[in-house]
Amino acid sequence: MDWTVFKLISWTETYFTRHQIDSPRLTAEILLGFCLGVRRLDLYLQHDRPLEKQELARFKTLIQRRKNHEPVAYITGEKGFFESSFQVGPGVLIPRPDTETLVTTTLSVLNEIPRNPQKILELGVGSGAIVIS
Repeated sequence: MDWTVFKLISWTETYFTRHQIDSPRLTAEILLGFCLGVRRLDLYLQHDRPLEKQELARFKTLIQRRKNHEPVAYITGEKGFFESSFQVGPGVLIPRPDTETLVTTTLSVLNEIPRNPQKILELGVGSGAIVIS
């Protein structure tokens, strides 16, 4: 059987659902896009493209890592935060949506304070997403 992009996304979504992986379709798309070096949109533009043996083997490895609950960001080595992308890996805290809210709220509060020199300390315990954003 030829494994096309579309068949793999569908199969992986079902597999991740059975293994209680959050956002199974999104996760399948992100990992397959990463594996093939294409954007998620391109997966659907190439939905009938068959994968080569090497690509299937690499994708299988990615699926197993996610099945073992390794974060997607550690598997791909990056995580989006606001409009930037940050490199992450084991030992680096992954930027979370809650952190975007924290940054947005902090900036709003700071904008309401009179313009005396303001100093903010960000301890840098993660990817640098807060201080850069």
